[in-house]
Amino acid sequence: MQNQSQRRFIFGAFTLDPVSVELRRGEESISLRPKCFDLLLYFLQNPGRLIAKDELLQKIWTDVIVNEGTINRTVTALRSSLDDDAENPTYIETVSRRGYKFIAAVEAPEALNPGSENADFAVIHNKREFPLRDGEHLIGRGRDVAIPLYGSAISRHHARIVVSGTTVTLEDLGSRNGTCVNGTRVIGSVALQSGDEVCIGEDRLVLWSRSGATASAPVK
Repeated sequence: MQNQSQRRFIFGAFTLDPVSVELRRGEESISLRPKCFDLLLYFLQNPGRLIAKDELLQKIWTDVIVNEGTINRTVTALRSSLDDDAENPTYIETVSRRGYKFIAAVEAPEALNPGSENADFAVIHNKREFPLRDGEHLIGRGRDVAIPLYGSAISRHHARIVVSGTTVTLEDLGSRNGTCVNGTRVIGSVALQSGDEVCIGEDRLVLWSRSGATASAPVK
C-alpha cells in the first residue's frame, strides 16, 4: 500500500498535496507557512483523534524548542487560512486544556502523481521526498514550483533540475544568493550524481537514486 504521506487529502472545499507541498481551495492555491502546512498534514493523518499539545511539540517542532504559545499561534494562523472559526469550528476543535481535534471528514486519500514510484531519482529536503521524473523541476518560493523552499535567501524561481533518462542537471536561474553543489557555486548548468548535496541559502537538498539508477553526466 502506498504510504499515506505520498497521497492527496481532501476535506471540505480543500485539497492538500504533501508531495507538491500545496493546499488548494478549488482552483485557488492557499499559501501556508511551513509549520502550518506540517501541522495541517498531521491533523489530516489523524482525523477525529484528540492530539495533545505535547504530541504536537514532539512531532511538528522536532528541530527547535518552543512553548505552547507557539502551538496556539500556529493553530490560529492555520484556522485563518482555512477560514475556520475557533468558537464554531468546522475543521479544528480546541479541547480545553488537552489539545486539538480535526473534526471534518477527510476523504479516503487520493493517489498522487501516478507513476511517481517509478521515478529513478528523488530530491530529499528535511524529511520530504520529491520524486524526479523526466522533465523540468523548478525550485524556489513561487507557487508554480515543484520543490518549494521558503527561506529568505530563496528566489521565486531559484534553480531548476532537469531529468532526461539517467542524466540529471541543475541550473541556477540567476538567483541573487546563488546555488551550490557540494560546496561549489553553480555557474550555468552542472551535472548531478546520486548523493550530491545542493545548498540554496540555508536549505540542504540531496539527490538520490530511488531504484539503483546512477545519474550520468550529459554527453557533450
